[in-house]
Amino acid sequence: ELTEERCIQLSHKDSLTGLLNKAGLSDKFNDIVSQHTDIKSMAVLLIDIDNFRLYNHMNGYDRSDECLYRVCNCIKIVSKPYTELISRFGGDEFVLILENIDEVGSVKIAEQLRQSIETMAQPFGKGIVTVSIGISGVSEKVDRNAYSDLLKEADEQLAVAKYSGKNCIGFKGRPFIHDKRHPAAGY
Repeated sequence: ELTEERCIQLSHKDSLTGLLNKAGLSDKFNDIVSQHTDIKSMAVLLIDIDNFRLYNHMNGYDRSDECLYRVCNCIKIVSKPYTELISRFGGDEFVLILENIDEVGSVKIAEQLRQSIETMAQPFGKGIVTVSIGISGVSEKVDRNAYSDLLKEADEQLAVAKYSGKNCIGFKGRPFIHDKRHPAAGY
C-alpha cells in the first residue's frame, strides 16, 4: 500500500537514474535552506551531454538510456565527497548543488566531472561522449529565491561552454577549455 509520503518520494525521483528529478531537487533545496542557517554560499553546476540528440538518433533509446546511466554513475562517484544534491534535471541534463564552496572549488569539481566522463570513453561515432558544464557564480545570499537565480546563471554559463566548442566549462562568461586530446563526438 502506497502512503502519501511514499507517493511524494516516488514522484521526486527519476525512474532511470534513481536521482532526484527537477521537482525533487527544488523541494530538497527549499528544505535545506529553511533548515540550515549555516550555509554561507552555494553554487550550481549544470551538466549537459554534448550532442546527445545525435547520440540518441544514432544508437536508439536503449543504448541512450545506458549512456545516461553510465554518465549518471560517473557524476555520483565524483561528486559524492562534495554533495548529495544531484538531479537528473531533464533529458540529458544533470544538476549539482554545492554548499559552502568558493569559486575555485566549484571550477575544480566541474573539471573533475568533465575529465571523468571523458576518461570513461563511452564511444560516440568516431569520438567519445563528452559533457559541457555551466557554473553559477557563488551566491552569498542563500534563500529560497537563490535557487532560480543560480539555475538561470548556470544555464547561461552552459551556453558559453556550448558555443565555445563543447567539452568544456563555462563560468563568469568565459570558457575553461582544456587540452583537447580526445575528440568530442562529431557529426
